Amino acid sequence: MMYKNGEIDYGDYCRLVESALAIQRRYQFFLWSRGELQVFLPHATVLCATGDLTRENYRIERFSEYPDADGGKAGLDNLLARLVTAWRLDGHAPLVLEAPHGAGGSSGALAAELCRSGLSGCSAHGLLDHEHGIGAFFVFLGGLCEAPPLRAHRLELLVPHLCAALQRIAHTERLASLSLAEAHLLSTREAEIMHWIRAGKTNQEIGQILDISPYTVKNHVQKILRKLNVTNRVQAAGKHHSAPTASAAIRPAVRLARDR
Repeated sequence: MMYKNGEIDYGDYCRLVESALAIQRRYQFFLWSRGELQVFLPHATVLCATGDLTRENYRIERFSEYPDADGGKAGLDNLLARLVTAWRLDGHAPLVLEAPHGAGGSSGALAAELCRSGLSGCSAHGLLDHEHGIGAFFVFLGGLCEAPPLRAHRLELLVPHLCAALQRIAHTERLASLSLAEAHLLSTREAEIMHWIRAGKTNQEIGQILDISPYTVKNHVQKILRKLNVTNRVQAAGKHHSAPTASAAIRPAVRLARDR
């Protein structure tokens, strides 16, 4: 275990951080979050909001299945939005909420919402570029098994490395998209759309991200399938996943950069 007598084992923590440096792809993040991370920070589900956290212009990603909560995915997405707001209003301090024992005020309201959703508790923290408002915010549902101050300290230690891992994943995926375009398989726009197809986005969502119509996205997708000689999006994503990428190691970035 990475704690003993209510304290963190920093030797094991350093090994956890070192193992995270190898993460370059989403499936690696998923395996790491279900393995080494579970020992340090037990949880049932990880949700992540990335983008402009100050203007609530962000996308939500998950790295495990949604739990069987009342309200389903929409209810959890709404809970995440409220947690982001509470985190900002609380001076960006880690949030630790237990459904049966919430305090008063906004934290108490959030704890009560957890209870109504059938969730035992959650913890959340993020990292924000205060100049631009761009950042990442992580929500861990369930897994509360220690005093809230210790859980909050774990979040402070861990979240910067989670953000760095997401940056490496995004950079690797951009390199993969560019490698397809450079191989003259796809245009720049098609490579952008291929990036979001692999991220699991629908035509509607891709259109909103790229500020084009879903119909235009559909036309690009059809061209992509023909160029890659595949019949569906899943096959295209698999072929895209195998595209060559740069061999140089990606160093963790110090500050969050705007995802252009």
